[in-house]
Amino acid sequence: MEFWAKLGILWGMSLAPALMIASLVPRTASSSALGKEFATAFLQNGLQQNSQGDFKLIISGYAPNTSVTVTMKRPTLRAEIQVNDGQTLFVKLPREVEMVGTGLFDNTVTVRADKVISILSVNNKPNSIDTTIVYPVTSLGTEYYIVTPTVGTDRYQEFAIIGWEEPTSVDVYLRGTVTFQGKTYHHGSKFSIALSPYQTVQLQSKVDISGTRIVSQKPVAVYSGHTCVSRHGPCDHVSEQLLPVSSWGTNFIVPSLPFDTEHDIVYVSTSQHTQVDARTGASKSIRTLSAARTAFFGLRSSTALSLSASSGIQVTFFGDGGTHSNFRYDPFFMAIPPVSSYCQAYNIYGQDQFENYALIIARSSETSGITLNKRPLRHLQWNPVPGTEFSWASHNLGSRSTAHIMEHPTSPFGLLSVGVGLAKAYGSPAVCAKDPCKTLQCRAKETCKMQNGQASCVHEYMGTCQVSMSQDIQTFDGLMIDLQDPCSYTLVKSCSGDSNLVPFIVGEKSSDTDSAFKMLLTHINVYDYNITISRGEDAQIMVNDAVPSLPATLRDGKIKISKNNGLPIIETDFGLQLTHDNNFTVVLTLPSSYYGATCGLCGNFNKDREDDMTYPNGTQASALMDWVNSWEIPDPACLEVCQGPCSACDKGQEELYGQEKYCGVISKASGGPFRACHSTVSPLEYFEECVLEMCLNRGDQGRLRQMVEAYAIACQEQGISTADWRTLYFCGLVHPIHRMNETPIPGSTLTSTLSPTGSVLYHYGTSQGDRKNDKLDDGSSSEITISVPFTFYGKPYRSLYVNNNGVVSFGVRVSQYTPHPFPLDGGSPFVAPYWGDVDNTKGGDIFWRQSQDPSLLRRCTEDINRYFPEVPFTTTWAFVATWDRVAYYGSTSSKVNTFQAVLATNQQNSFIMLNYASIQWTTGTGSGGHTATGLGGTPAQAGFDSGDKTNYYTIPSSRTPDIVNIAMTTNVGVPGRWVFQVDKLVVPASTERIECPL
Repeated sequence: MEFWAKLGILWGMSLAPALMIASLVPRTASSSALGKEFATAFLQNGLQQNSQGDFKLIISGYAPNTSVTVTMKRPTLRAEIQVNDGQTLFVKLPREVEMVGTGLFDNTVTVRADKVISILSVNNKPNSIDTTIVYPVTSLGTEYYIVTPTVGTDRYQEFAIIGWEEPTSVDVYLRGTVTFQGKTYHHGSKFSIALSPYQTVQLQSKVDISGTRIVSQKPVAVYSGHTCVSRHGPCDHVSEQLLPVSSWGTNFIVPSLPFDTEHDIVYVSTSQHTQVDARTGASKSIRTLSAARTAFFGLRSSTALSLSASSGIQVTFFGDGGTHSNFRYDPFFMAIPPVSSYCQAYNIYGQDQFENYALIIARSSETSGITLNKRPLRHLQWNPVPGTEFSWASHNLGSRSTAHIMEHPTSPFGLLSVGVGLAKAYGSPAVCAKDPCKTLQCRAKETCKMQNGQASCVHEYMGTCQVSMSQDIQTFDGLMIDLQDPCSYTLVKSCSGDSNLVPFIVGEKSSDTDSAFKMLLTHINVYDYNITISRGEDAQIMVNDAVPSLPATLRDGKIKISKNNGLPIIETDFGLQLTHDNNFTVVLTLPSSYYGATCGLCGNFNKDREDDMTYPNGTQASALMDWVNSWEIPDPACLEVCQGPCSACDKGQEELYGQEKYCGVISKASGGPFRACHSTVSPLEYFEECVLEMCLNRGDQGRLRQMVEAYAIACQEQGISTADWRTLYFCGLVHPIHRMNETPIPGSTLTSTLSPTGSVLYHYGTSQGDRKNDKLDDGSSSEITISVPFTFYGKPYRSLYVNNNGVVSFGVRVSQYTPHPFPLDGGSPFVAPYWGDVDNTKGGDIFWRQSQDPSLLRRCTEDINRYFPEVPFTTTWAFVATWDRVAYYGSTSSKVNTFQAVLATNQQNSFIMLNYASIQWTTGTGSGGHTATGLGGTPAQAGFDSGDKTNYYTIPSSRTPDIVNIAMTTNVGVPGRWVFQVDKLVVPASTERIECPL
């Protein structure tokens, strides 16, 4: 069927033609190649750039009215097209898209779509062509190994590294000599490249550079090949996009070309010590390959090579060229997909002036089910692949421009597309013809992904519930509760009618001792097994009342039980995991497939702590202890030990923690900050719970503040205003001096301006006109042009970025996730309310707005005048950036942080205000933090840096574990708020401590 129905469009440029679009009837796409965002580049093809280059993208759609935008920075190009379900368009690009020589290039081609698409890239010059799949950003990675064919090469072997929308650093570990930016790097050396957003580096060498390792800070795309392979013609370009190490497979089948009577080559790349079992015909071999090795295997005609590896490998095919019919064809380069990536349907294209072939790999028992254009494929010569359950065959698609669909109703199979012509050839894996996820209905927090050729629903994240030895429970959604008696409780159970979710129950039993550490036994009921785990040193594990030999595997691998350093690990095949940390805290981890489908004292796992208190019958509880008691498991030991109310406090502790400087602030009637609320919200339950918490936590000031704040919030939810309890009872722990030779502002003389929620935060959110950053780890806003200049230490700035990792920066994005101490070497000016490894894909939003709203400006003016009475100041412009309930990178917990940066100016003086509402974590796992706690490693940093190495300030406790308490510190007498004048004055680092009532 003819499909090159051409439509030409010019796009307002002097380039001729700048872009051409041709409508094709069917589509090509693959499971792993489906996505919405892509970045690609075109390696040097042959000799110098010339006007005969034909560069195009073949874009396939999977949904109606899919909008696609193709852009390039230099030369400037932007095209918007629409592609429909079942339609393919090809986009012809200007010849300037080709990169020539070694260097940095700004002609990266980016493609964005509002629904999933797939892309095939064609790099074509007379007698020199190759094709490659363009993989979406979601398939990119941070570690690659280069492979460059070494047979018949001429001129340069080459590879390219393409950055996405964030700056990134790339380390190159060379296996050959490369010259870059005037410096020569030899085999065995390492050098680094800084890539700006959407920038590409192309590196070329006259020697083999296979085995070169690429390690990037952020995901990048990597292409490999060579400018010119001279075998049977003057020059033939070969190239292929590589997949990251994380996507490598272990089992591959490589069929030989159906028309080749000579040998071709299969390259195998390793990232670690690997054993590779190879079989072709009756010949078998086992090779042990070291890390970063590129080995090759010969492939004779009329045979197939099967490969099985002990760890992931990268497999590429080099067609060495040869004779077909009465013409000689040139080499081509092609990635071989692993067996696990096979799918059930493909579209495959034939091209003009080529003999086009489909190479098919299918299970031997399923070959009869394969159809071409809905008709059975008959008379194929199927050849068994020895040692496997597969066979292979080839089918001639003719020599015209045609499009076909090949499919099997039930069984995944592999498909390669190759073509040979006079002094030219091409080859690439075919890509799936349908989106298998289109008809699959996944749960609320699941994503459809391809696994072993089948569409599967995969959880998006893991949730964590924790139970400490002192009876504190943190629910999946972050609600903190404590158990006040030595009874047994249901922690979590599946409470969904979804029969596809595995049912389970996890319970906790307290000891009957007088110790404050009461939680001792955990029970898990799953797959008809009752597993009991004790707390403490060398935890004891029992299964159905018997002691198992560890490690143990139950129910054909559905349950795995082991220990690590004496601490228990219980794992199930559906993702439930129970472990103990070094403090013997129970850490329960559950996949988001159970979103909203759990109940018990760990809550309902729906990212909303407000509705965690649900009774067993599904109704909401209004009182904490009523809810806790509803999940109590009948236990005679509980009744024997605890007749009536139980308490962890002795009489002396109750008297101490009941005083005004502790929990008595809640119930104080005469002159107390909450006296106006007592008649509406009874303080008794909050007071008693506060006293109990103080006993269990030995008077911890941070826990005290949380307990008092809980009552304050309850009052404010009833619309009752309270006195400034933060300033009166929780004055700042550290108070930096504003100026040289100036006395700090006494905290007791200040009145905090709070939002209606009791927070120091300014109003934020979409209701305030805020915009939100995209959900992207280490991402940022686009450049924000501000309406008035903001002067930051003598330099006026007219734009800024709001970076996800807790930074507002001027002039450049900041994607660095581990904070470095101020002053920085790079000279990048920025304000850091909380510089740490935020991952808003796991939770939370980053809001921002610039405003000249009178009410906002008035509040800024009042606050700054209060803190800086000697500076005449009326705000004329303000910028508010808020990180709302943001999670950390690698989080398996519900811990989130909420903080804010406010910039204010009158176009002469400039101020920054850093506000902190709730800080629960300090460190992402990429900075050495613990996945379940968000603590440890290199903690977050707060302050600012002007970039001149002179004017900077680091808030005390930055990059230490104590930064988690920043919401209790201040430099203006209002806990959770730090304010600085930053137009020209240096803020000294002197500090003094203020005594507090507590």
